[in-house]
Amino acid sequence: MKKTSSRSRKFTLLLIVLCLSMLFTACTEAPVGTTGTQPLSSTEEKRPATMAGTATRSILPPDDIDMSGFTLCGFGNINRRFESVLDELEMGCTVFEINGAKSAIVVADVLGWDKDITEELRKKVENELGIPADSILFNASHTHSSFNTLTNTSGLGYPVQEYQDFFYETAFECIKAALEDLEEVEIYTGATDAKNVGISRRLINNGVCYWQPSEKDPRDDSTTVIKIMTGDKVKTVLFSFACHPSTLNGNQASADFVGHARNIIETKLPGATAMFIQGCGGDVKTRVVNSNMSGFRAGNQEDITTIGNRLGTSVLLLCNGKRSEMTKVEGTSDHEIVRFSLPLQENNLTKADYKRLRDTNTGVLIEVYNWFYENYENLPTEIPYSVQRIDLGDKFTIFALEGEVVSEYGGLFRALLPDRTVMVAGYSNGEIGYIPMEHMYEEGGYETDRSCDYYRIPKGFKPEIESIIMTNAKELLD
Repeated sequence: MKKTSSRSRKFTLLLIVLCLSMLFTACTEAPVGTTGTQPLSSTEEKRPATMAGTATRSILPPDDIDMSGFTLCGFGNINRRFESVLDELEMGCTVFEINGAKSAIVVADVLGWDKDITEELRKKVENELGIPADSILFNASHTHSSFNTLTNTSGLGYPVQEYQDFFYETAFECIKAALEDLEEVEIYTGATDAKNVGISRRLINNGVCYWQPSEKDPRDDSTTVIKIMTGDKVKTVLFSFACHPSTLNGNQASADFVGHARNIIETKLPGATAMFIQGCGGDVKTRVVNSNMSGFRAGNQEDITTIGNRLGTSVLLLCNGKRSEMTKVEGTSDHEIVRFSLPLQENNLTKADYKRLRDTNTGVLIEVYNWFYENYENLPTEIPYSVQRIDLGDKFTIFALEGEVVSEYGGLFRALLPDRTVMVAGYSNGEIGYIPMEHMYEEGGYETDRSCDYYRIPKGFKPEIESIIMTNAKELLD
């Protein structure tokens, strides 16, 4: 047998010690994402189950954008030149993270969100910020005293490319800031009514619709609220209501009654941020009427303050437990979108008809009919549409619908989930025109007929869109 030298034995022992040392180090090495071999802190061990972050931004045009020639949107008045600012136009975002699942609600004081741009924003946010594209909800307050950001309208205010670029850059920045603001919270939801805010503008007499205030015809007085708490402090209040912010028709930029509702909430809850979510208010105006209810009168600053205070006070009473208990959000969060198309009525007008209409009309209608004339060969026969569902916990759901959705849809969607508190948001994820009920087509009125021209929709939607929307929405219940 060959003998082993003393030096060889020492070398072998050294190798054994070295290997054991390396093995011990590997077994005790810190996990990825930590440093050293110190134990993980409590915040690193597990993220809180319920988190939220909020951010707001002004969307008044910055100083480097030339505002000369700006028009305010709404009312089909191309001569409504912007002159001054009455109150703040605002964008807000709240990001939710519930048991690891993120979602976001983005609101803005504009007539509507351009559908193509919301899709681009969703992709950018998902790729760069990690929030799933279909979990992002974009909602417009629909104030008629803001600047147009839509590219699919005629006669509702001229879009300015510089402002559009600023608006959508601000949207991404606002979402990013809300994500960076994420912190542990408790979330509560509830619903109440806000009286003497809105009134139907569809007076039905002998089966015919007249543009007049009506107490007996449908409106939706419900306001649904999300209250976010950090300790005993209110961090954010998101509240919805279904009503046109079209009280003012002057030359000043304004959020209308929406801004005053936010102001009273933030004043009474110091440190809180209030965000408004427009509901299904397509056929509802603010209750600014003549003394004999024969028509709507011109609104003023006092009116939007009064109406805003009524809505804001109703929200505060719910938040403070004076109306009913709010329910704490617990459980899982989820999201889904169903996409489909809404068919248009057959267009029996020829290109020559549109030329005649252009040449024989005045004012904004010249622009409206000229667009149809110049784009006659590419007029659509259907319009892409979507319904979005976002769940915050096991007892609260948001349904978001595109377009100027009329008030009766609110009740239809709440009835889909009778065991949950349901917020129904119209004017979301794209502004494509009015979404009427089927019975409205026999009654007539602005929502089914005249409004389609401003949204570049020949002849309007078919009456069966109500059935198509509700049938597709039920796919979100599985």
